[in-house]
Amino acid sequence: SEPAAPAEPEASAAPEAEPEGEPEPVASAEETAEEPEAPEEPVIEYVSPFPLEEPATLTAWAMWIPGIEQYVDSPMDTSVFKAMREKTNVSVEMTLASSPETAMTEINLLIASGDYPDLINNLSGYYSAGIDSAIEQEVIVNVKDYEDIMPNYFEKLRFRDAIDDATTEDGNIGVVYQVSQTTDAIQSGLTLRHDWMEELGADAPKTYDDLHDLLLEFKNKYGVNQPLYVPKSGTPDTFFDGLGTGLGYVLNNEMGSAPWNYVEKNGGIEVVFGFMDDSYFDALKMLNDWYQDGLFSADYLNNNYNVDADNLTSGEFACLYATEQTLNAGNTFQEHMWAAYPTVSLDGSKISKADEATSAIAAQGYSITTTCEDIELAAKYLDYQYTDDAYILNNYGVEGEGFEYNEKGEPALTDLIMNNPDGIPQAYTQFIYLSVTGSFYLDNDRFKSNYCQEAKECRDIWDSAYEFYPAPFNTRAIQLTMDEMTEYAGIFSDISTYCNTAVASFITGQEPLTQESFDAFRADMVSMGIEDCAAIYQAAADRYLEDLNG
Repeated sequence: SEPAAPAEPEASAAPEAEPEGEPEPVASAEETAEEPEAPEEPVIEYVSPFPLEEPATLTAWAMWIPGIEQYVDSPMDTSVFKAMREKTNVSVEMTLASSPETAMTEINLLIASGDYPDLINNLSGYYSAGIDSAIEQEVIVNVKDYEDIMPNYFEKLRFRDAIDDATTEDGNIGVVYQVSQTTDAIQSGLTLRHDWMEELGADAPKTYDDLHDLLLEFKNKYGVNQPLYVPKSGTPDTFFDGLGTGLGYVLNNEMGSAPWNYVEKNGGIEVVFGFMDDSYFDALKMLNDWYQDGLFSADYLNNNYNVDADNLTSGEFACLYATEQTLNAGNTFQEHMWAAYPTVSLDGSKISKADEATSAIAAQGYSITTTCEDIELAAKYLDYQYTDDAYILNNYGVEGEGFEYNEKGEPALTDLIMNNPDGIPQAYTQFIYLSVTGSFYLDNDRFKSNYCQEAKECRDIWDSAYEFYPAPFNTRAIQLTMDEMTEYAGIFSDISTYCNTAVASFITGQEPLTQESFDAFRADMVSMGIEDCAAIYQAAADRYLEDLNG
C-alpha cells in the first residue's frame, strides 16, 4: 500500500451553498441513521511473554518511504520502534531497500546470496518465485507450523475471514500479513479543485467528454501544467471504470496480477489479460488524446502512485483520482480546496461493478526466514503486534505525542501528525510517529476522526456513481501453485518490462497509436508467451471453480 496523505486536525464546515449541478452533499454521520454496531472480536486466552527478561535482537529487511531520510535516519529512530522496544525488550535492526524501483532486484539478490536477515517485509510483493517456492527452497518458514504460539495473529485472520486469503494454493501461510480492521470496495475516485469549480460556476462532469472539456477550461483559465494527475502507472486508479468493460488495465512497475481479469461466461470463468483485450485500444486512445491536448505531460512518468502532499496546493494539478486521505490533505492546507465527485462514464450512466470486497490482508507483512536463530522469538514478537496493547501503539503512537484521548475516550491523532507545526508532510509524519508498513492489526479509520467534512462524505459520493451487483466469484481464492508461479514468473518478467515501455510510448505518442501498431503490440506479447501465462491463470480459475462446485 502507498503512503497516505495528511488529514486535517479538525473537521471543517461544509460550504453554505453548492453550485447548481454539483453532487448533493451527503448527510453527516450525525444526520443519518445509526449504523449497526460492528461485531465484537472474540477474546482469546493469551499470556504475553513480553517484556523479555534479557534483551534480544532481530534483524529485518524492508522498503521504507523515499525522502523520509531528511527527517529521520532510520525506522529504529522512530517513536513506535523505540516504544515497542521498551514494551518487549526486543530490538529490531533494519536494513532498508535503496529505492522502490530496485527493491525487487535487491530482495532476489539477497535470497540468492543465502545470507538472510531474520525477517523480510513484503516478500510476496518482491520475490518473483512466490511464497510457496520460498518455503520449499527453505528461505522462509511456514508460520502455520507456529500457530500454537501465534494465537493473536490467527485469531485476527479468522475474525476478518482472511485465512483463505493468507493461505497459498499449496496450503502454506508464509507471511504474517498486515490485517485491516475494515475494508471497502471503492477506495478512491474523482476529486476536483472545488474552489475553481465554484469560481467557474461549473457543473459536475458526468461523462469523459465533460471531464475533458472541464480540464481544458482549468488549463486555460488557471495555467495548470497537468490538469489531470496521472501516476507513472499510466492509469489513475478507477479512471477506466466508466468505460464499462469491467476489466482492469492498471499497469505499474511490477504489475503482479493486476492486469488479469476473471470474467463470468456461460457459468464458467474466462481469464482475460486486460492489455490484450480489444477495449484496451480505446483506453490507450483516450489517454493519448488527452496527452496531446495537454491535460497531462510526460512528467507523469515521474509521478508517484498518489500525488505528493506538498503538490496538492501547488496549482499544478486540478483533478485527481484520489483516496479520501489525499482529498483531506488538500483541505488541510486550504479549506474546501478539493471535493469528491461521482466517477464519470461514457454516457453519464451508472457504472456496473461487482461488489466483491477487498481483502482484509495487505502484501505488507514480515516473513520469518529459516536462518533466524530464534524462530519462536520472531513468531511471538510478530504475534504480539496483533494484541490490544500493540494495537494502540502501532495505530496511534505514543500518548501525548501521536495521539490524545478525546471526549468519547477514543484515541485521536494530534497535530504533530495531522498538521505538523514544522511543516513535515503527513506522508512522512505517519512513518515517524505511527506504524505504516510491516505486520500489525491496522485501524483503517485512524485518520477519520480528524477528517474534514469533504473527506467524510467522499466515499458515499464515489459510491453513488456505481450500481453494484453480487460478485459471482471470490477471485482472491484463485491462486497459482508453486510450479505455476515459477513458470509464470519466468515468462512474464520480460512481458512486464515490455508493456511498461510500450504503453508509455503509446500514451506520449513516441510510438504512433494505430490499430496496426496496437495489433503489433499484442502480437509481440503473444510471441513472448502471454498466451502461456493466460493458460496458467485459466488452469487456476478452472481449479477454483471445480472446488467451488464440488
